[in-house]
Amino acid sequence: MVQKSQTSLNYAYVFGYLLLYAVVLWLLYKIERFDLSEPLLVLIVLGGMRAAGVFYFGGIALHGTDVWKWATIYGFVFILVALREEFRARGYGLFTLSAGIGFWPAAILWAACFGYSHHGNSGEDWVGLFNAGAFGLLACFLLRRTGNLWMPSGVHMAFDRAKPISTAWPTGARYYPVIF
Repeated sequence: MVQKSQTSLNYAYVFGYLLLYAVVLWLLYKIERFDLSEPLLVLIVLGGMRAAGVFYFGGIALHGTDVWKWATIYGFVFILVALREEFRARGYGLFTLSAGIGFWPAAILWAACFGYSHHGNSGEDWVGLFNAGAFGLLACFLLRRTGNLWMPSGVHMAFDRAKPISTAWPTGARYYPVIF
């Protein structure tokens, strides 16, 4: 049975995330004149589903120092994975191949190789491989626009970190505690 204090803490946690989501949407609107209709619709639908009792965000899995321990481990590992994959997939190899066949043909080839390189991950199917390849193409675009690998590496790390939070979808062959 869930204690009342834990339930109210869970509601505060969910409210905090929804408030953060609303603030980010407001900032995007103010800075970029971002169209708010679709994200607000998602917010309204999820809030309505929660109020109807058909959707639940879940409880807090970790408490105390375990939260900070696993947050540090996750952050460090995701930074290393992103740097390794970006420098391996879009570093010297892409630069050398693009000198021979042009940037975009090399980017498409490397994105396909990047997608296929994820075939050994447990639970990965063709949708996941396509998703990794599409992300590889996005990272090539970011590399082309910025001229360095820092932006693709940061987006890669953020995507790897956000995926298990937002979708409860594992990010590879290992299962570790989900922090948030």
